[in-house]
Amino acid sequence: MPSIRIGYSTDFNLNNELVGIGSTTATSTLDVAGQIIVDKSSGSGGISSFREYQGFLQSEVGHPGHCGLGNIVIDSSTSGNLNNLSDDIAIGGEVTVSTGTTITGGRLDTLTVSNRMSVPHGDTNSREGTVERGTTRFNQDFGTLEFFDGYNWKTVNSYARGGSSRAYFTGGATNYPGGLYAKSIDLVNIQSTGGAQEFGNLLTTYGFHGTCASSTRGVVAGNNSPSSNTIEYFTLANGGNSADFGDQATQRYGCGGCGSSTRGLWGGGWSGANSNVIDYIEIATTGNALDFGNLTIARRYTSACSSPVRGVWWGGIDNSNVYTHIDYITIASKGNGLDFGDCAAATAQHTGCSNSVRGIASCSAQNAGENTQFQTITISSTGNAIYFGDLNQATYVQPGMACDQTRAVHGGGFAATPATTSISDIFYISISAGGLGLDFGDLTVGRSIYSACSDSHGGLGGF
Repeated sequence: MPSIRIGYSTDFNLNNELVGIGSTTATSTLDVAGQIIVDKSSGSGGISSFREYQGFLQSEVGHPGHCGLGNIVIDSSTSGNLNNLSDDIAIGGEVTVSTGTTITGGRLDTLTVSNRMSVPHGDTNSREGTVERGTTRFNQDFGTLEFFDGYNWKTVNSYARGGSSRAYFTGGATNYPGGLYAKSIDLVNIQSTGGAQEFGNLLTTYGFHGTCASSTRGVVAGNNSPSSNTIEYFTLANGGNSADFGDQATQRYGCGGCGSSTRGLWGGGWSGANSNVIDYIEIATTGNALDFGNLTIARRYTSACSSPVRGVWWGGIDNSNVYTHIDYITIASKGNGLDFGDCAAATAQHTGCSNSVRGIASCSAQNAGENTQFQTITISSTGNAIYFGDLNQATYVQPGMACDQTRAVHGGGFAATPATTSISDIFYISISAGGLGLDFGDLTVGRSIYSACSDSHGGLGGF
């Protein structure tokens, strides 16, 4: 039988007394013949009017074996707040909140729902501007739960930091310019040396694209071979072909890709004009990319890398300038790029990667795309890049590079102007020490204007 137990005190004390309501012969301390009805319309109304003598309902409400409230309806006539409900509250039935109610939330120590609970939901644009820290909702755009940490909305996610230290080289041109383009994905183990092995194939050929990855998925976008806004993804743990993910917010190529455990981003590119667009996806779901913000300068042929907190874009080129600009954004929020500093030299058609602390990128010499050295930054700070090491040979036109926490592998490009045969050489460099790139092995086929990702890069662990 449902019951309410109230505390005893010096103000209200019953000793060996029996009380009967509707009963002339009480057999218990409180003997009620008939029903007990709580009128929500009396007094201040609502659940908050259901109190013990001190004004607080301190025992469990709706818990099996206690006061079973059953179904609770909070409609437009309900007012007040729930602050007078404290301790543990368990609801065994349904709670319905209608539009128009003026009731306020209050705070509960513990809430137990025996069946299911639906959280607020809506698209990304329907997020409230100012909400309380810890607020949780379902984002219909991405099909994920998200919460507000007091500053930004973050996706609820579980991840395994690290991965298997594997790098994936995607698409590219086997001869450039005017040569054949590839669908193939190559795989190498970053911590070993030796040649790459075939992993699988993209749905179509890709060139001048950008790649990002979580610890489980690789994602490619920004294609010029053929021109397309299609995004594709592949599962990193399993060899095989890619699948359709969605479409870019703005179709373009020559954009740098980076990301975290949950988000992938592409910045810059060419779409009939140089672009400053940054768009993003939630990697664990499929769907179209959404607008994130803008780079400080519209440009193409950038490279990108990330920590768990920041995404960074290096250099780039427009119709008349090769840039030194480095931009950064906070991955968990949306907004425009901010000035980080300058590259060690004007740099474009290059490649980059990072562990969770240090970003590295190949660095152009006098010609756009002639990569001769490495440069580095500390991602958590701002400032100019410094020279860090040397490639073991000069390469041109967007080679690929990927890393884990200790080692970066760099491969492809083509050897020298005016040569048009893409090279297959892979070499590696220590992220902590820099220095001269050392021989690693070869790609399955020489390629340029392509990109790479890994399952253990520096952005993992971030939202």
